[in-house]
Amino acid sequence: RTKAGTSGAEGTTVQRAILSNPTGYALSMKIYEEVVGADGKISLKATDGSEALLQKYSTLSGLQLKRLQAAAAGTTYAHDWPALLQSSVEKRWHQYVKAGEVAGLTKDKVPKNVFEATQMHVVDPTNANTTLVDGAPAGGKPVGMIVWRCTLSTPAYFDGVTGETATREIVCVANDITVQSGSFSVLEDVVFKAASDYARANKLPFIYLSANSGARLGLCDELKSVFRVARSGNSLEYLYVTPAEREELVGKGVVMAGEEITVDGEKRFRISDIVGKQADHLGVENLQGSALIAGHMSLNYNTIPTLSVVSGRSVGIGAYVNRLGRRVIQTKDSPMILTGAAAINRLLGKEVYSGNTQLGGNSIMQPNGVTHWPAENDADALSVALRWLDFVPARTDAAACTPRSIIMPQVDPVDRDVTFAPTKKGEPYDPRYLVAGNPEGSQLGMFDKGSFQESLSDWARTVVTGRAALGGTPCGVILVETRPQQKFDPADPADPTSSASFASQAGQVWYPDSARKTADALADFDKERLPCFIMANWRGFSGGMRD
Repeated sequence: RTKAGTSGAEGTTVQRAILSNPTGYALSMKIYEEVVGADGKISLKATDGSEALLQKYSTLSGLQLKRLQAAAAGTTYAHDWPALLQSSVEKRWHQYVKAGEVAGLTKDKVPKNVFEATQMHVVDPTNANTTLVDGAPAGGKPVGMIVWRCTLSTPAYFDGVTGETATREIVCVANDITVQSGSFSVLEDVVFKAASDYARANKLPFIYLSANSGARLGLCDELKSVFRVARSGNSLEYLYVTPAEREELVGKGVVMAGEEITVDGEKRFRISDIVGKQADHLGVENLQGSALIAGHMSLNYNTIPTLSVVSGRSVGIGAYVNRLGRRVIQTKDSPMILTGAAAINRLLGKEVYSGNTQLGGNSIMQPNGVTHWPAENDADALSVALRWLDFVPARTDAAACTPRSIIMPQVDPVDRDVTFAPTKKGEPYDPRYLVAGNPEGSQLGMFDKGSFQESLSDWARTVVTGRAALGGTPCGVILVETRPQQKFDPADPADPTSSASFASQAGQVWYPDSARKTADALADFDKERLPCFIMANWRGFSGGMRD
């Protein structure tokens, strides 16, 4: 709160600056002028002319509570992802403008609207073949899967001749961790399938923001409040309700099985099976839906560019879907697991795993080739995703290889010399210098300066893969590591006799992991419709019985 005035003036102007950061990553500020009314109450007048009454700080709203719930799970609230994406695009523009190297790119050339998200919903969530339409769903049962069609204007598409920036579209799908812990029921699976159909039909990149608890195995809320427990001593014999309660539950659509019995003159309905309301999808039908989305994510990978951002946690079918989409960005302390540590510890009968990150955290998923890029947080993950999107065509065509020319923050003329070269024949060197140059010796590589984005850097280190631009043309790159590498094999916490070890891998040799890494990279570049450069320098495959 500040007071401002000029010397000799009759009064001063009182202003309040209110800063808010609801998502945790995008800070916003509004400035208001205090206006005292005839009744002495203070109202705030914004620069846009709107007014608000100054009052006591209110208790947390429902939206704020959901944001807190998502933050407690280590992720971003689902409906805040578009704001975070917009912030990431704006930061990318700031990076380009600050560099000041792109001809014609000044602050006034930045588009006023660099990002726009249009929420979409399914016409009929009970129909597996339903389609998407624009707009948020109007009431009804909450669905923990949200879809947006996003329009981006990124600086990589800036045209220095016209001063205009082309736009591109992507499809984003996000779990809502505040709806049944982000679990997948038939309703969520139908939305995911519809989003996949839409992305493939329009040949758009598909980004899955993954924060979930796997397939839903729910409880019937209507029954939870009325059931009784029959005991024999300290043992539980069965669950039951009265005949009147049973009739009321059946009237509400609750499905359950059992038999009527009489105990000490009291009539009871002993429950043997609980299905619940059919529309609530509490049981194994959700596993059928899991198979549905697994198939569609696999089809997505084979048809359009796919990327998963793991935030908070990704469990069961959520982890499978990430892997089926192949390209994965995993944030810090966001495990990808099939079964939780607590369940495995109970199965083993002792405390073996200290937490889920020991099963599927970054330290596990990077060395085993599942995670392509690590990220410190959600904002960092989206920055990595935007860099990858720069290389991917706005719309893919399986019959053509026509990547769009892009620009980098650093200008690198196409007719300049390649100044890096290995010093001596046979002497080991970092193969990344062939692409990106050697920054210590100010030597330039074969591709545009600052454009190289390596992937899978912690897995199969005898091969280096990534993407780079050549004269502005996005390309896939596969390099051969010439130096010996150490492969780390961690100890198995469940086996007390195991221990961590290092295995030496010679340079210029294909091992099972690096051969697979090469094949995966070729498949990724093919699906992205990128030309591929291979700096072939192999001596061959590793021999021996183990390999």
